[in-house]
Amino acid sequence: MNDIKLFNAISKISDNTIEKNSFDNGSLKRAVRSKSVIISVTLCSLLVLAIIASMVACISESRTYNKAKRFFDDNELSTEGLDRSDVKAVYFDIITNSFSNSKTAFVLHNSLYNNEHIMKESRSDFDENEIFKMWEKHKMQVDSYPSFYSKFSAIIKDNIFKDVAAFSDRLLKVETLSIDNGSREVTYRITMMDLSGNTLCNITKTVNVAYYVTALTATKDGGFLYVLGFRNLQYQDGTYARANGFASRVIKCDRNGFVEFDIGFDYYEGTALQYCIEKNGNYYFFGTHRNKEEWDNYGQTDVSVIVIGSDGKMCKSKFISGSNFDSLYFAVESKDGFILALQTQSDDGDFVGSGYSPTSIKWIFKVNENIDIIEKEKIDSFSGNVIKIGEKKGNPFYYIQGPKNDYCFINDFALFDSEYGWPNAYIDYGDYYLIVSEHYTGIIEKQPRQINSVWYYTETVYSFYDNDNNLIFRDSVDSTPKYYYEYLNNH
Repeated sequence: MNDIKLFNAISKISDNTIEKNSFDNGSLKRAVRSKSVIISVTLCSLLVLAIIASMVACISESRTYNKAKRFFDDNELSTEGLDRSDVKAVYFDIITNSFSNSKTAFVLHNSLYNNEHIMKESRSDFDENEIFKMWEKHKMQVDSYPSFYSKFSAIIKDNIFKDVAAFSDRLLKVETLSIDNGSREVTYRITMMDLSGNTLCNITKTVNVAYYVTALTATKDGGFLYVLGFRNLQYQDGTYARANGFASRVIKCDRNGFVEFDIGFDYYEGTALQYCIEKNGNYYFFGTHRNKEEWDNYGQTDVSVIVIGSDGKMCKSKFISGSNFDSLYFAVESKDGFILALQTQSDDGDFVGSGYSPTSIKWIFKVNENIDIIEKEKIDSFSGNVIKIGEKKGNPFYYIQGPKNDYCFINDFALFDSEYGWPNAYIDYGDYYLIVSEHYTGIIEKQPRQINSVWYYTETVYSFYDNDNNLIFRDSVDSTPKYYYEYLNNH
């Protein structure tokens, strides 16, 4: 009985132990499974977060790069040779005004117009100010580009600045309106404009076809002066005038075009009044003159100088001459007076020492405001003509056809690529300047066909430069080809 009880007790304990062990194993498995799930979820969450973070970083990097790239594109900066990180680095270097990244100098070097005039090679040793100045120059060019076309598109399209004479604050233009073969009269129009091409005043003048406009200048009182010079022509008009008398005329107008004085010079050809220079309240005229007695046989010529006061009265006249052919090549203003380039076949008078030559001897004369010769020098040759094409800060601005020589004594001269023609006008706008030139297109036509004459067709070229002589843009009208600066080809 006791054994049975003991057995039952042992069996019960055993059953309880087995039951308990079974329960513990299930709980453990469930716990392990639960923990695994948690770990998996956590890992998945971390992975998702990592993916999201990576995506955010990619999006952020992409946005930053795109913003930097837009900045490069908007400001015409080159990304050549840069990877994405370089583009962003240069972008932040510029917008924070740091200019400390060596790649910034590289970018600006590759992006600035005519950079060969600024830097000969890419360098990384520029200081901040130098790089910043370069950037400011570039920004000025890029920002001003649209305004150039909005301001000058009509001028270029209508070719308003063709054949203008340029001065500090005004432009003058002579146009032939009509020629009447019956009355043998020609009508000229003279227009005075501001530097934007707006008309300030204009006048018309009808004269015999033997007369033409020679000198033309804007005067310091806001008006202008022009010369109607006589052509010594070997046909009806010239023959009649030479037989019956004539007078080349100097006409001064005020700012509204009203005549202030009109004076004539009997038996003076227009070539005697070729250059007009205003200096200290007087008007100085320089040219080549032939006496009336020498007309028919094309005899001796002299260099002529005439001085007219602001009241229209002659102050002085003088001839620089010898006994043979003497002529003026060009005249320019100097600090103390004037510099004259002369050619002569004389060996006497003002040209003693010329010696014999089968061709003309070249001289440089310096004269004061009283037209006294204060210095003269015989030279071997003129390398090219010197022509006033505008004014810079109130001073004459010259184009030198050929290399600059010491004899010119000129402080400033035009730097211009002759491939784009002959400069006619230099117009100073302060932060930039415009050169208007005439370019032969190579198109040649004989006209009229029945006579042996050749017409050369030209185009007017408009070239805008900054003050360091870097080309901003160029355009042309009248003919082909049209000249565009490389920058324009991208717009």
